[in-house]
Amino acid sequence: MTAYHANLDSLRYYLMATDAEREQELTDGGYMEDIFGEEIADMDSAIDYWMGEDATALPAWAHLTVVGIEHDVEMVHVTSAERAAEIIMGGFKGITKMSQVATSTAFFGRTAYDGAGFCFGYTTDDVASGKAKEIGYFGEIALIFRATALRVESSFDGDEQMIFVGCDAHSIQAMTVSQALDSIRATVAA
Repeated sequence: MTAYHANLDSLRYYLMATDAEREQELTDGGYMEDIFGEEIADMDSAIDYWMGEDATALPAWAHLTVVGIEHDVEMVHVTSAERAAEIIMGGFKGITKMSQVATSTAFFGRTAYDGAGFCFGYTTDDVASGKAKEIGYFGEIALIFRATALRVESSFDGDEQMIFVGCDAHSIQAMTVSQALDSIRATVAA
């Protein structure tokens, strides 16, 4: 097993932690108490409380549910022109800390990103079917590529996204979001 698939398996097991493991992580992180130091009765109440106070404080398993794993699936990642150029030159780089993967944008520039880190995308099938919402929101350049990825559902909005390890992405093609949408629709129609 390659290192990036080991990382993906580690993330899958982390996101599927047992209740005992989850409660221990909350306790160790100080999240079984409110901001005033008052004890919170149970894990579900603690998660609800911290979602309202600071959702980025909670571990990734509080935000993401593993739906499955897809091997060598075609995906799209949308970003700015500047970031797309960096990715084309040096590959995808993602967040390395598993507990922060669900809220990674909140940590951009404040935590380690590298090729063995976790990145997000949507399958081209989900984009074609309309299951993936408006992808242009994330930037003007779409990167189409293939990688093995976890399919996860977000507790924030119910959307399903794909998490892949940056260095696993291959056959990367850059185009505008509009060109990507046309290409994806044409492929599905064929």
